[in-house]
Amino acid sequence: MAILRCKMCGGNLEVNEGEKITTCPYCGSQQTIPSTDNEKLVKLYNRANTCRLHNEFDMAISVYQGIVSEYPNEAEAYWGICLCKYGIEYVDDPKTGDKVPTCHRTNYESLLDDNDYKKVIELSDVTSKELYEKEAKEIDRLQKEILSISQKEEPYDIFICYKETDENGERTKDSVISQDIYTALTDKGYKVFFSRITLESKIGSQYEPIIFAALRSAKVMLAIGTNPEYFNAVWVKNEWSRYLSFIKGTKDKYFIPCYKNMDAYDMPKEFQGFQSQNMDKIGFLQDLVRGIDKIFGKESSKPSTAPVIPVNDMSFVLKQQKVSTLISDLDKGKAYLEGDMPSDGSFGLTADEIIEAQEHTLSVYVSNLNSLKALMGSEETDNSIIKSYEQIIPIVKSKIEKAKNEIKRKAQQKIILEERNKEKTKIFATIAVIVCLIVVLIIGIVIATQG
Repeated sequence: MAILRCKMCGGNLEVNEGEKITTCPYCGSQQTIPSTDNEKLVKLYNRANTCRLHNEFDMAISVYQGIVSEYPNEAEAYWGICLCKYGIEYVDDPKTGDKVPTCHRTNYESLLDDNDYKKVIELSDVTSKELYEKEAKEIDRLQKEILSISQKEEPYDIFICYKETDENGERTKDSVISQDIYTALTDKGYKVFFSRITLESKIGSQYEPIIFAALRSAKVMLAIGTNPEYFNAVWVKNEWSRYLSFIKGTKDKYFIPCYKNMDAYDMPKEFQGFQSQNMDKIGFLQDLVRGIDKIFGKESSKPSTAPVIPVNDMSFVLKQQKVSTLISDLDKGKAYLEGDMPSDGSFGLTADEIIEAQEHTLSVYVSNLNSLKALMGSEETDNSIIKSYEQIIPIVKSKIEKAKNEIKRKAQQKIILEERNKEKTKIFATIAVIVCLIVVLIIGIVIATQG
């Protein structure tokens, strides 16, 4: 007898081999079940269902897709993919107590027209097919209801994506920062989706229509994060991943990751190719607002020092990525050069190896400075970056020269010390010879006296 997890509540289902439909003893939900004659297959289904029950839809899809690649006739795996595509979570109906679907990933395409759903119907037997069709029709009805409500929502200009509470249920720094951004943007007249305020008077079942409408209409999404884990939190990732899928191939929507207390490379790999904003930078909020004003055609006469990059302009994106890398190199160099450069074998290196490494660093900074000048050209860009490089290069040279002089000084001290040691050795040797001669002389005298 195999043990499967209930698709609705996660309880354990004891399933006999050959069964296609069962009823959960915990939530009372009737449901289709997969083949249970293969232990590996059962484990894969339980893993996928666990991810889906925790709303880790992307992770669950990858497991379901792994199943269909190895077991292409598994209708239940294709159904799992459908549930994840539409972000289906089963919740308790407050009136009946039954498990009913709620949708977290609304889509304009009907589930009934989805190719994976068609595969489900193709591969299922008569009994299972009837239950699949019943569930699919209910999900399709829910989708249409959400779409109908969302169409009545006024379009949003900006969507702020962030994590509201931490693992202890306390408000996060991300939420506080996001509210500051929300205030600054609404003061400028923008309509902004900020869940803490936008959804505060709504109940859970009303969230998705508003979130979907905001995701589809917003010209800009700001993804806010002070912790790499927060960017990958379930509902945060659900929002930014959906937005990224919506803006593929578009020219008029912008995705702007904003990070703090981390390196830009700590953000999700999906953020690569988008110009990110460092919230640790002084004047970040003012620069961000100016950049957004520029997108909406409201820019001031003074150009923003943090321009926002069109997602479809790859040459400009790559150029900005290069600039970001050079700035990152500069920041790391500044932090390192706040202290004196070691010159005596620190970090397991010889003094000469440290000098060689620092001379390489100097050559990198010089190269970076030239690259920045070439990249920026005549564009109106914040020249403080170039100035910083121009300031730090002499510092590196000075520290290298200081280290070299220190090595020379120590080498000269070593030579003097060695010379002194040689002189001492000669003196000690001479004294030893004299002592030996005196001893021999005394011994000779004693022997002669006794004779």
